[in-house]
Amino acid sequence: METNNINTNNELEQMRAQLEIMKQKLSRQEIINDSLISRTMSSRMSWIKKYIWFETFVLLPFIAIIYALFTFVFHIPLWLYIIIVVLCIADVYADYRINTTNPADWIAGNLVETAGKLVKMKRLRMIHFAISVLAAIIVFGFLCYTLIANSDSAVMTGSGIGFAVGGCAGLVIAYMIYRRMQRTNDDLIRQIDELANERGENI
Repeated sequence: METNNINTNNELEQMRAQLEIMKQKLSRQEIINDSLISRTMSSRMSWIKKYIWFETFVLLPFIAIIYALFTFVFHIPLWLYIIIVVLCIADVYADYRINTTNPADWIAGNLVETAGKLVKMKRLRMIHFAISVLAAIIVFGFLCYTLIANSDSAVMTGSGIGFAVGGCAGLVIAYMIYRRMQRTNDDLIRQIDELANERGENI
């Protein structure tokens, strides 16, 4: 009888040990899965970070140089050039502030909180885009009007029309980039929502 009790206790201990090993494996597997999820979501936002760097160190200097040449060649008022450059700098800075995320945002335990940040980012991005479009229409409209109204040759008139066409093309490209950013946020929010539902969490 005593031997049976000892055997039973040994079996229970073995079962407890096996259960503990299983729990540890599941815990490690969950950590690995969380890490993969975090890295995947972070990589989905990486193109926006690259775009911000391109905008800051390539596009902004290019615009400043090109419009400096235009100002000299077409006798554009210096104050108008300064306004254009200042608005471009403000636009890039706003892009950086709105679209930059921290590595901590993609830690698995913070994903629900990150979803709220992504929703806020979408709202701020929409406001920023609307203000940028309005400012661009006003500034480029005045620039084109200045060139055409003060033109004494077909070249100046053509230049004004060219600026208008270029401005419209720029707005279309800006809208396409804006829409892609918004879709990226939507995809990430949906993934976080699905993950939260699987774990019984609420966003």
